[in-house]
Amino acid sequence: MNENFLAFIWKYRIYQQPLFTTDGKQIDVLSPGMENPDSGPDFFNARLRIDTMIWVGNVEIHNKASDWYLHNHQSDPAFNNTVLHVVYDSNSPVTTNVGFIVPQLELKQFLTREPVASYQRMMETLHWIPCEAELNQTDSLIVEKMLERSLVERLEEKTAYIRELLQRWNGDWMQVFFIVLAKAFGARVNASAFELMAQATPVSLVLKNADNLNTLEALLFGQAGLLSEQFEDPYPQNLLREYRYLKHKYNLHTIPYSCWKFMRIRPSGFPTVRISQLAAFYHKNYRHLSSFLNAPVYDQLLQAFDIHASQYWDDHLRFDQNSVCLSKNLGADAINGLIINAVANLSFCYLKDFSHEKAAMIPDLLYDMPPENNNVIRKWNKIAGKIHSAGHSQAVLHLKKNYCEQKKCLNCLIGHAVIRDI
Repeated sequence: MNENFLAFIWKYRIYQQPLFTTDGKQIDVLSPGMENPDSGPDFFNARLRIDTMIWVGNVEIHNKASDWYLHNHQSDPAFNNTVLHVVYDSNSPVTTNVGFIVPQLELKQFLTREPVASYQRMMETLHWIPCEAELNQTDSLIVEKMLERSLVERLEEKTAYIRELLQRWNGDWMQVFFIVLAKAFGARVNASAFELMAQATPVSLVLKNADNLNTLEALLFGQAGLLSEQFEDPYPQNLLREYRYLKHKYNLHTIPYSCWKFMRIRPSGFPTVRISQLAAFYHKNYRHLSSFLNAPVYDQLLQAFDIHASQYWDDHLRFDQNSVCLSKNLGADAINGLIINAVANLSFCYLKDFSHEKAAMIPDLLYDMPPENNNVIRKWNKIAGKIHSAGHSQAVLHLKKNYCEQKKCLNCLIGHAVIRDI
């Protein structure tokens, strides 16, 4: 039997009563104690009545009683205050290092069939998510509460990367904003290349030249290693001349051309197009970048990202190579992706430091946005019903990756409900 499951049973009192120790004394659980996530006994400060005596102390959980000795608890003073040993199989009496014989509860005698069967079914299933068969019957309020928790956990998870960047860049929020936003512009295929380009480019130069779109594009395309002396079209020739001046003046270093991927990418997602759009974003918004960190609202962001790549890219995907004419504006899905993967995470991290009250507005921003459309979300919609916001789609992605795929059903409110629905 899984010890985590036994701890879950003990914590939530999912057993038949009355309980008795292995030597026949009745146990009344006044408080199961506080679960301990670190080393030491599994539960602190439990309050029990064993026969007529009140005991206050710690509870240790094991599958087999003999595991007490396998883990050397008999020699560890941290276990001297253990007042109850809860086990599935009582195959041995146990003592502390001061010789106290610890009362034991053999839990398997008091388990009801339904929660055990539900847990085993979820652990053994090959379904896409362990509780797939029960999800539609689970209280919608419980599902909603778990999704809310998952969304906040996902935001917290994303801010860890941002905090690493802040430490590396000595708390320079504008440089970090540039790196995170550039990475999001690269989407899945070119995220790493965009991140390298942004890290190689001082944001001070971006902001200094943001009022001149041609100079800004020269800076970004040059730093990306995409400018060459072999160009025939006037547009890239002009960019190259401008970049040579910037590179010499500021001692800049480009990233390798080999970083970029062009195969199997939609025209609107070509790195050349996205670099031009990134330049257009800074050209349009450089005067009020701080507002993107300060709990922006969805309508404001839609307006800020209403940008187009330079006219040259209407009929080009690479320099000197004509393509079908198509205006390269940021589409709705691309804008939502930038908000979800960059702006929301940046703002949440920033406001956690400067305004906890406003930080609570970031989930609301995501709840105001339409949901993402990917394979995970489509499968969830078929199983659990359609979700209607990016907040919920982000929560589902986190739940699937961090709970369902790892079968951490005991840590999930939905898993709790399935197991405890007896």
